[in-house]
Amino acid sequence: MPTSGAGPDEGHGEAQLFGVLGGETADGTVCFTVEPPDGPGRLLVVWPEGYTALDDPLRVVDGTGEVVATAGDEVELVGGTASAEEGDIGCGGVSAPGWRAGGVVSAG
Repeated sequence: MPTSGAGPDEGHGEAQLFGVLGGETADGTVCFTVEPPDGPGRLLVVWPEGYTALDDPLRVVDGTGEVVATAGDEVELVGGTASAEEGDIGCGGVSAPGWRAGGVVSAG
């Protein structure tokens, strides 16, 4: 699962992203995406340092061990898009523009 090396809400709280959290395992790596209903297509989520993934079902766990979202949830994330210079970000077999998450505001 891609992580940014930044802690939760460290410089990634300037925008919000709404959509359905998608999740898949590719080449042994868990990858999460969000496709906003009005947006540019799916975005690959880059999580804050300390966030991890669990499977069956695929879900996101924050640095305290709390499950904050599960694949299929409608989510609201704070963060921002990756820079244009970075281009698409890869995760396993997924390649898409990146969303650098600062945290999960809501899921369900």
